[in-house]
Amino acid sequence: MDHKITITTDSQKLIDNILSLIKNENATVQLVQKSEVKNKELIQIMNELAKGLPEISIEDPVAWQRGIRKDRNLPFRK
Repeated sequence: MDHKITITTDSQKLIDNILSLIKNENATVQLVQKSEVKNKELIQIMNELAKGLPEISIEDPVAWQRGIRKDRNLPFRK
């Protein structure tokens, strides 16, 4: 039976202690930096969002922008 353990830490000492404990064991270690985790999580979230979005095509982007733009009065101007 395979087991997976995930540990999140900023302590290099803890990482070193864990690695020394499993040195002679039949185990696979995968160290992942924080930035890698955040990038992977972001990619996964974006992919999930993309699955739910309809595919859209805008034939004339300028006309589309004019149609949705809402101008407002600038402050201190009449």
